[in-house]
Amino acid sequence: MNTACSCGALLLVLAANLAAQTPPPATPAAPAQRPIDFAALDRTAPKTPPLGAEARYGLFLFGKNGEKRVFAILDRSKDAGDKRYDVLYLDRDADGDLTEDGERFVAGAKGSEFLIGDFTDPGTGSKHTGFKLTWTEASVRFRMLWRGEKITFGGYGPESTTYAQFAPTPAKAPVYVPGWDRPFEFEHWMSGTLQRGQSTEFKVFVGNRGDRTGTFTAVDDKFLPPGEAPVAMLLWTDAAGKAQRTKFELPKRC
Repeated sequence: MNTACSCGALLLVLAANLAAQTPPPATPAAPAQRPIDFAALDRTAPKTPPLGAEARYGLFLFGKNGEKRVFAILDRSKDAGDKRYDVLYLDRDADGDLTEDGERFVAGAKGSEFLIGDFTDPGTGSKHTGFKLTWTEASVRFRMLWRGEKITFGGYGPESTTYAQFAPTPAKAPVYVPGWDRPFEFEHWMSGTLQRGQSTEFKVFVGNRGDRTGTFTAVDDKFLPPGEAPVAMLLWTDAAGKAQRTKFELPKRC
């Protein structure tokens, strides 16, 4: 009897020691962050409800490397007339099917503003809030609070006349990359032409580039803490043909 108890105790001790020596299962490494290859992007058309002849396509990328595609499609209902878009389809779960419940939005009686509200990121599971998309004859714009915290909005270009519109086919859809999870890039904005020997007010957006001019997604001027500022490096050639570089801090916000 005593021997059996001793053996049982010994087995428990051995089991505990083996458990202590067994390494925990390895956690899969997160995919390395890399530049998005827009040229290689899958532009397979999503499944859609019946659309009008003037439907227009845009594409949002989510996830660490833009691996989750969210198509947005603007369409006109029979009550819209022949000018404004009053229906939006948004592939909220990035499954390529825009016929599902909760993926159709209707604009108000005037204008073409679509209030999407809370949006669960299909790439990370984070919840973004206050998502809205606005169509005008000049451009398509969107805005949301990334993770419910700070603004991300677009799309922008270097001039107001270069802001992108949605396209008539998925293959030509402009691509936007919302958020601030990736290394920041810059887009200059209404800065004019730099002239040698002259002062120029050089302005930039801070955020993520899309696939073309007019699809830049920015953060607002309150994103950086007070006292911090972006630094720009100007690469230029002097009168003797020698390559030069000059660093500038951009402290003013607008």
